[in-house]
Amino acid sequence: MTVVYLSGPYSGNFFRRCLNIWRAWKKARTYWSEGFAVICPHTNAGFMEGAATYAEFLAGDVEILKRCDFAYMLKGWRDSNGAMRERQAAEFYGIPILYEEDK
Repeated sequence: MTVVYLSGPYSGNFFRRCLNIWRAWKKARTYWSEGFAVICPHTNAGFMEGAATYAEFLAGDVEILKRCDFAYMLKGWRDSNGAMRERQAAEFYGIPILYEEDK
């Protein structure tokens, strides 16, 4: 089974975080329905602030990303420091990257 890592914006005020989580969840659901295994950090660790530091979450996400077949960058990824770093990690480890169209 092909494993996809979803990367995109998470942070913001409560409403923005909810919207970002929902957008990632929606794409994860689509990929699951197409037969992929999906890693979606937004739903894996959503609203867990305080359980670990930002750096620890990002390090864990990159560790998971290293084991995936490709990364999928959600719309708005350029506005997210974490997504930018995940993209850099994917490039560094030679993981293929697909991009959601910015509309």
